[in-house]
Amino acid sequence: MPLSFAQANIILFLTQFGFAGLNVAQVYAIVDIGNEQLAFQFFKTCLGSLLFLFLLLLTDRDRIIEQAKQTLTKKYAATFLICCVCLAVFEVSLIITLTDLGATMVSIGISCTGGVAYILNLVLGVEKVLSKKLIGSLLTVGGACLAVKVTWFSSDQKDRGVGVIAMILMIFAMVGYYMFQKKLYPDYTVTFVTTFTLLTACLFMFIGCLISGTLTIHWSDPQTWYCLIYSGFVGQFLLYIASNSANVVLTAPMICLYQGIQPIATPWLDMIRLCEFPRANGEFEKCETPPNGILLAAFMVAMGLGVFGWGESDSMKRQQALKAAEKYSNLVEDAEQKQASSNPPHITTDVAAGPDGYLLTPNDNAGELLRKSRDSMEENLMSTPTSIKRSAFTV
Repeated sequence: MPLSFAQANIILFLTQFGFAGLNVAQVYAIVDIGNEQLAFQFFKTCLGSLLFLFLLLLTDRDRIIEQAKQTLTKKYAATFLICCVCLAVFEVSLIITLTDLGATMVSIGISCTGGVAYILNLVLGVEKVLSKKLIGSLLTVGGACLAVKVTWFSSDQKDRGVGVIAMILMIFAMVGYYMFQKKLYPDYTVTFVTTFTLLTACLFMFIGCLISGTLTIHWSDPQTWYCLIYSGFVGQFLLYIASNSANVVLTAPMICLYQGIQPIATPWLDMIRLCEFPRANGEFEKCETPPNGILLAAFMVAMGLGVFGWGESDSMKRQQALKAAEKYSNLVEDAEQKQASSNPPHITTDVAAGPDGYLLTPNDNAGELLRKSRDSMEENLMSTPTSIKRSAFTV
């Protein structure tokens, strides 16, 4: 049963806080508790992919084999592999960005991916320039650049260069994943694509863990388990399902607007972590309000998403108007064709004046008409009275 409009708005609003909390929970598990970043991300992704596999078996069991066979065909194999690689790069670069730059930078980076994708499509000639969408994209990207600048010149961060590179990779990996993912629909279901791209990404991360020799986390620590369950079950599974169910009801502009909540909420939730979580006592972390530069960058991203959503709304209205006009034109043409078929016109290719006022048409023969005309004149003369004939001759 689909959600109502009010329910979809409430759920999408709450999910943005949930995603902000996901970033904070992962920072706490890696930075504060001290779990290996790649190993934690691997186990979190494994938990989420297993839950999606269970959901796939419940909802789409009949088409699993069919879709799996399609994946091995020449048409889809390369696209599917690119999606898997992009997702694996996204998951790894996300965790590096969280570790080196913090939760707020991840939220800002994820929120500006729509603007980056639009600018990239403009360069590739896929989309046309729309002023509001372009301004919104520039605002979101500008906010991300400002956040990078503030973080780069902050004395409270270490490994900033690696973090910035990871953030750039995270953004472009996410853009690539969604751009190539579109090519798989409607031949694949969303659940199948999500499940098997996550499983394949787990395989890549597993190989990375084996190479680095870090295939373990603090299993005996209850707080590690709390963070893992929230990250895998709530963050990667429940929030994904909830946001998708709301996306079915709401339009793209509304979704863009709600995504602006995440970069604004994350700094304040991260402040709660620094002030209230028992083991948040890192060397470079303090219990204080977020820097003004980061708050300004988050506000720019949120405002850019709003302007981008406004432009998307105008674009959708324009497309709907064009479709309505095209539909009306088709209806008029159909009505004219029906009227023409019910009242067929008398088509003539040549019309000329014939003897005694006849009209010559393609069905008439001029010679036949002339012969009939002469015969009728002779009959008239033969039927004329004799006296009249004589008087005519004497005159």
